[in-house]
Amino acid sequence: MSFSARFLIGLVTFAFMHFSSFSANNLTVLDPQAQWRFSRGTIEQFDVTIKPNGIYAEVGLYITFSSRGSSLTKPSDTLEVVFQFDLPQDAILNDSWLWIENIPVKALLLDKWTASQIYEGIVKRRKDPSILTKINQTSYELRVFPMAGNETRKVKINYLVPINWTLSNTFAYLEIPLKLMKLSLSAPKSNLIAFYENIEFNDPKISEDTTIIFKDIEHQEYGKCKLAEINPQISMNYSNVRFSNPMKNGIYFNYSEKSPDNYYQLAVLPSQALEFKNPQKILILLDFDKSKSDQKPEEILNTIKTTLQMNFTEADSFNLMLSSLSIHPVSPDWLPAEKSIIENTFNSLPYNALTTYSNLPTLLYEGTKYAKTKGDGATILLLSNSDMYGSLDVANQIIADLKKYTSNKNPIHIYDYINKNQINYYINNRNYFGNEYLYFNLSKQTGGNYVRYSSGKTVLQFISNAFLSLNGYINNFEFYTSMENGFCYARYFINNSNQSVNYSSPIVEIGKFYGEMPLNITASGFYKDKPFSKKIHINQNDFLNPDYLNNIIWNGNYIKYMETSKQQTNEIITEIIQTSLDNRILSLYTAFLCLETIPSDTINYQGEKDVLTYIYNNNLTDFDVQASPNPFNYSTNLIITKKSSEDEILSIKIYDIMGNAVKTFDTGQYFSSGKISLSWSGESESGEKLPDGAYILVISTKRGSKILKLILLR
Repeated sequence: MSFSARFLIGLVTFAFMHFSSFSANNLTVLDPQAQWRFSRGTIEQFDVTIKPNGIYAEVGLYITFSSRGSSLTKPSDTLEVVFQFDLPQDAILNDSWLWIENIPVKALLLDKWTASQIYEGIVKRRKDPSILTKINQTSYELRVFPMAGNETRKVKINYLVPINWTLSNTFAYLEIPLKLMKLSLSAPKSNLIAFYENIEFNDPKISEDTTIIFKDIEHQEYGKCKLAEINPQISMNYSNVRFSNPMKNGIYFNYSEKSPDNYYQLAVLPSQALEFKNPQKILILLDFDKSKSDQKPEEILNTIKTTLQMNFTEADSFNLMLSSLSIHPVSPDWLPAEKSIIENTFNSLPYNALTTYSNLPTLLYEGTKYAKTKGDGATILLLSNSDMYGSLDVANQIIADLKKYTSNKNPIHIYDYINKNQINYYINNRNYFGNEYLYFNLSKQTGGNYVRYSSGKTVLQFISNAFLSLNGYINNFEFYTSMENGFCYARYFINNSNQSVNYSSPIVEIGKFYGEMPLNITASGFYKDKPFSKKIHINQNDFLNPDYLNNIIWNGNYIKYMETSKQQTNEIITEIIQTSLDNRILSLYTAFLCLETIPSDTINYQGEKDVLTYIYNNNLTDFDVQASPNPFNYSTNLIITKKSSEDEILSIKIYDIMGNAVKTFDTGQYFSSGKISLSWSGESESGEKLPDGAYILVISTKRGSKILKLILLR
């Protein structure tokens, strides 16, 4: 194996060594000096700020941690907070803060190797850092140290995340991670949501409870915003904030012209922009077993109501059947999916309309019979969480009894949202979960889809997603953007590929352009086996030109593209790190590190700034410093080129990452020479072998310092 390959493996192993234990969302407080002393941590405050930025929104999470409710609450308990959490796959994490003595300190962004070495060294010396790392495309870890057992620590995590565009083209919405509060050992005390309006995005509401009021306020910390105060124990089940949708005919567009690159953002709803005429009829069958879900019936009904309002128009129609002793549709005829009618229909349901026990066979019988009699091509959506009908004999009998009422004209899409106390059945040499055998075969027989709940989203989010699959996909899809006078390039699709697109989901793209407007869109493909082709012209006068974070969004997607490429070569990793540092975007190979101060024993030269300030800011442009090889295992040759013989070199030293001088070179012979050659074999001043890791070469002159990082890997 080549040295570069061994270095890459070693770097990745070292960088991930401390963080590889991540497996799920988790909040822990522990004593790093005695790690057997640990407990779940508590979230005292979980406030969210939301600022729409075109196709993305900027989200800030203000979180205060404590050990309240645990056994580690003594002032003498010196604890580390370990917060492991998920964000959406397309999220771009772009900042971190740590409050130190009530003052927010903004994080440094360093390569993960350097950051983890600094953090671990400081934890041992009981200083004041936090470190935020990215584990994979959805998982992150934040560590904070120290926290006394009777005190709290406050942080802010900032990220960008794509906005969701509704099929009804009435409003947009954003998923907010309030479910993370469920990690708290004791109930949180505070939960605020602050929304920053602009000319495009306004009128915020909680999707699951539109009665919550966002008030105009000048908040001491969050500034001028619309603020909603929510009961933390209730808001854990809220998942979306919705707001006005600035799309025009199913299209949202903005662009920015800044040197050296011009960027554009684009979101297109196929159902609106491509002018498909496809009114829907949907029959919703809701089966509910209280013992199989952590959701309340009213929460599920409210989610269905909200999702209907978000994704259907008055041209569509719906009906609803609920599992109970006596099952019948809420209306004898189809109801227009107009928002007020949806609202009135659900509000008029009796309190106990949805029973706490399953009556799935009768529900399926009544539903399929209604669809066959009055369906005219209606789609059936079964939402169920029961598991009593998954055995081979029972499932086959139900399918046989329903056979005369089912057909491909009324496809049955089944979303199984059971999430606890699930019975499993062993059939034909494999294990089936709950009613999986019944659902799989029934949906397959009618040309529908079967989807089973898995962790990663809340049950309510899972149910919401069920409605997006009802209209199927556009196949062999071609979507191309170009300029009237110029061209588009370096495009990234945010939430899908350009080969197969869900009819109900938006096409979202970030790209660069050269030339002048207008922008042209060409779309073609097959929908329901019928070909189509559409051309759209977008003039800049039709849309605003706000100064959004287009460069950050584009570079965030560029980093994700490189991170998910099959070959993680040294060159790709180097490019990821550099792009991450240049744009202040967290990557798999970098980390946000908050420090109270640079450690007092870190390198100082005659009262000048700490050397860590200079690692990425060498101030002697007429010096050239090279190390070959670097990284190295046995020895490296250090080549220092002086362009001016008048520059007196005061010292040449090598420091470890914590600022301890480990090697000093004699500079007496280097007063006038233009080129200096040195060799270092990774030994200390006394000749002892130093451990693998990062070291810093510092050449000091009267005018400043020149810095080079060295990597030792034996």
